[in-house]
Amino acid sequence: MASSRSRSLQVFPSFRGEDVRRTFLSHLIGALDRKLVRTVFKDSQIERGHSISPALVQAIRDSRVSIVVLSKNYASSSWCLNELLEILKCREELGQIVMTIFYDLEPSHVRYQIGEFGKAFEKTCEKKTVYEAKQWRLALTEVANIHGHHSRKWDREADMIEDFVSDVSCKLNCSQSSSSEEFGDLIGIEAHVSNMVSLLRMDAEEEVLMVGIWGPSGIGKSTIARALFGKLSYRFQRCVFVDRSFVDKTLENFRRINLDDYGVKLRLQEKFLSEILDQKDVKIDHLGVLGGRLQNHRVLIVLDDVDDRLLLDALVGQALWFGSGSRIIVITKDVHLLRSHGIERVYEVGFPSEDQALEMFCRAAFKRNSPADGFTDLAVEVSKLAGNLPLGLNLLGSSLRGRSKEDWIDMLPELRTCLNGDIEKTLRFGYDRLKETHKRLFLHIACLFNSEKVDSLKWLLSDSDVDVNTGLRVLVERSLIRICKTVEMHNLLQEMGRGIVSAQSFDEPGERQFLIDSKNICDVLEDNTGTKAVLGISWNISEIDELFTLEEGAFKGMCNLRFLKIYKNPLEECNEGNKLYFPQGIRYLSRRLRLLHWDAYPLTRMPSDFSPAYLVELGMIDSELETMWEGAQPLKYLKNMSLCRSKKLKEELYLADCQSLEMLPSSIQNTAIEEVPWWIEDNWSHSPVNEWLQQVNPYLNISKLKHLEDVDFSFCVALTEDSWDNDPHVVPAPIGDLDMSDNTFTRLPHSLVSIKPQELNIGNCRNLVSLPELQTSSLKILRAQDCESLESISHPFQNPETILHFINCFKLEQESLVRNSVFKACLLIDTDSTKPTWFKSVIRVWCLLKGNQGNHFHSSDLRILIFITRLLDRHLAIFDCSFPLDKDSSNPPLAESNYDAVEIKFGWDVCEIKECGIQFFSETEVSPSSDHHQPGDENKLSEENIVDS
Repeated sequence: MASSRSRSLQVFPSFRGEDVRRTFLSHLIGALDRKLVRTVFKDSQIERGHSISPALVQAIRDSRVSIVVLSKNYASSSWCLNELLEILKCREELGQIVMTIFYDLEPSHVRYQIGEFGKAFEKTCEKKTVYEAKQWRLALTEVANIHGHHSRKWDREADMIEDFVSDVSCKLNCSQSSSSEEFGDLIGIEAHVSNMVSLLRMDAEEEVLMVGIWGPSGIGKSTIARALFGKLSYRFQRCVFVDRSFVDKTLENFRRINLDDYGVKLRLQEKFLSEILDQKDVKIDHLGVLGGRLQNHRVLIVLDDVDDRLLLDALVGQALWFGSGSRIIVITKDVHLLRSHGIERVYEVGFPSEDQALEMFCRAAFKRNSPADGFTDLAVEVSKLAGNLPLGLNLLGSSLRGRSKEDWIDMLPELRTCLNGDIEKTLRFGYDRLKETHKRLFLHIACLFNSEKVDSLKWLLSDSDVDVNTGLRVLVERSLIRICKTVEMHNLLQEMGRGIVSAQSFDEPGERQFLIDSKNICDVLEDNTGTKAVLGISWNISEIDELFTLEEGAFKGMCNLRFLKIYKNPLEECNEGNKLYFPQGIRYLSRRLRLLHWDAYPLTRMPSDFSPAYLVELGMIDSELETMWEGAQPLKYLKNMSLCRSKKLKEELYLADCQSLEMLPSSIQNTAIEEVPWWIEDNWSHSPVNEWLQQVNPYLNISKLKHLEDVDFSFCVALTEDSWDNDPHVVPAPIGDLDMSDNTFTRLPHSLVSIKPQELNIGNCRNLVSLPELQTSSLKILRAQDCESLESISHPFQNPETILHFINCFKLEQESLVRNSVFKACLLIDTDSTKPTWFKSVIRVWCLLKGNQGNHFHSSDLRILIFITRLLDRHLAIFDCSFPLDKDSSNPPLAESNYDAVEIKFGWDVCEIKECGIQFFSETEVSPSSDHHQPGDENKLSEENIVDS
């Protein structure tokens, strides 16, 4: 708990006057005075008695640091012992810093109350209650465990006092404010600090740990570190927070800064020692001095905004330089820098949630946690422009604070397109330190490939001078992008990158590497001012207000154009009229094109001089194409192709030389192509076929795809019983997943027994009447939900590992599904409104068998996967269960014994179980199995059965 009281005093000393008042303590108080540290020393003015007075209690509570000077006769005074109780109470309740000095005394004598110290303590306890003596003992043990200064370890008392006073000064400077007060604008900082404390393992007092804080610029790394610094510094003898200004100021007199230079390192270490020891102008003559000066000190060191490994080597080169219990925190945007220094414990700072981001913005803009009246929509939009980046939220909020609603509306257009100068300055630092090849990759992503699949990006840039694999790794390590299956760049970094490209030629956009702005693109194409500098165009034609006419040579000057993306806003109606008009057609598309994505292509054929030789991706969605190109074209680099909704395209596509094409495009389903072409037979080696058979005759040549892994026949309106008769081997064997859901056929081919799919989906086949014999030994999952006409299954499912879904199959004979089941369960459940319309859920079932002699045995848990829809508020789940005993049972008599009670529990991961019930099968309904033991063979299970949800 943090105190909100304004503490006027800084230090409260607790001591035994007869031991130290006239000697050691007077020197200590004098040294504190010279440091301008206020203390309570004139204890003669405070009334003393058998118990400490309210005035003294208040003096202790008003102090930020308590110094306990433990001497031989300290425990002879009940006054001192009661003071100690109050001090430790403040330490626990108020977070007060407690420092110890063991004056001519061993800490173990205090800890265990032994020696002369112990004798004095026992004498004090003679006339006290057992409770008082116990409280004092606990307090002495606690204070003895606080790391402190031992006078017997110092040759000169003056040196110890100087060192101790510097330590006090450091702790006072580091704890001026609490994180909740000074750093409250970073919502969630308490959670960040708590996570870091766990990572620092403060209880491991014998270890020296180095921990990293990693994240992009502006995410709040330094703020978290400063809050942590203030929270933990009192635990250390020495503490220092080193930021970028420290390095700049230290090296300001060096003409040429090279951190690998011996003199530079020496100067850094001198300044560093001056800071951490709180001594002016420390001088050292070699680099080994630093370790010698600090190896006996428990230190807290924070190095902020580190971007050079040599700086780490100079200041915190080895853990053995520092005393036991020391902690070093390194803050950086480059995780590789941490790894190269051997720092494995790294805390990655994530972006706040949208709600937290809005609250941060509102604190900066309105000095409150929510938007002011009438500003809600504007506040939400502006906070989204900051992309949940705390720095952006704070700077944008501050720039709008105190302005009228009209001012906000006037400033929005500029905020949408221009990056705040302070934000850009912060973000630009990471970019500027990249190598040139990595800068080029950064700009490619910022302008064209944000949210692109990683594999696609590698294919598209495979012929460039950019080492994509290394570049992506570097950008991730520098916190400039994130990678899952796609490459993700923060929108503020993207805006910065696009600004860098715009700055390449402010007045002549046709001389930039990339064109993104619709107005600039229109100007370049209309004036035919594009040059060979242009590598990529990303044009949102939804931003065009009226029909835009182009000459056939609009792209003529852009001979190095490699990436052309002309797209529509996905939220726009698909049937909106075409916005581009080429009265003379189009010519001069670059032969170097590797990406051609053109939504609503307005012409009936590709340009006659177009060469797709280097194309990697081709997308002609909603096009007017009737013919692609004449004759065979070399397409050896083509990886992906989409012709979705090109409804006028009829001619056969000749793709036999597509050596890189791994997947027949799903987009064929919405064209006028009627059959799978002859050349498909041996062209695909190992990739799945997805959703392209809706309007294509599926039985012609697909059987020759001998290496298919997954097949998707869902929604294939052309797939009927006749398909099986014409070619019973339409699907090669064996395969992994076979999806035949959402079709109208009434039966499945008997050849499925040889196909041996691992997962079979026939869900929503509402006309399906029966299932043929299946290879249940290889079948892992069968999805047959909503097969409302399904009546029978040719072969029972004996494999208990097979997951079956027969939801809403009400005509199905129940006997077909019994797999050595012991009982049938029925659950009435409520769905979770926070889940999507369809979601997967798991039912857990536990069974406890209870014997009549007090013995009991747990069965193995069952987990039942089920698909739930929130279209209904409540669902009735009915399923069969069987319980094998735990396999590790090593007690045969226990496994064979009878049980007269069964306790069954049901659990659900996301839904609430309202009611539940079970029905046990009789012996004739259950097939015998040596692996399954039926409970209660000789006992009737009735009132004693327990069902718990």
